Amino acid sequence: RGCRRSRSCPRPGHAPGSGRTDRKAEGVDASIVAELVNWGTAVERMEAIKFILLLTMLVALFFFVVMRVFVRAKREENVFPALALAGLGTLFGLQACINMGVNVALLPAKGMTLPFISYGGSSLLGSALTMGFVLALGRSSSLTRRVTSMGMARA
Repeated sequence: RGCRRSRSCPRPGHAPGSGRTDRKAEGVDASIVAELVNWGTAVERMEAIKFILLLTMLVALFFFVVMRVFVRAKREENVFPALALAGLGTLFGLQACINMGVNVALLPAKGMTLPFISYGGSSLLGSALTMGFVLALGRSSSLTRRVTSMGMARA
């Protein structure tokens, strides 16, 4: 009754702008959830369990990174590095949470990428800069403490 490219096609999901997206545009989590819809045979169930394990490991990895940044911020003696580390950790964690929430349809689409995972040059550069700042803030204050504790003062 109508072709897939026609705006007058009466079937849902066939008109342009009907909400269909290709797999490339979807996120990592959405692909995993789409694979879990069809359970099928025992082999497919094992693959689905592997996908669930992979997703759990991905969430645990982001949680681990954010918690390490917060622990480092709590141990910081100076106010500026502590607040900067807490802010950068929050930025990293919220970006990951928003992306995962969008991909499992809990949040509206925002276009945020998953740090270090989703494709895109500027996103990767921004994530790398964020983690670089975290490493620099953590290193500079511990280096300053070591130098002053050894009795060497900066000139």
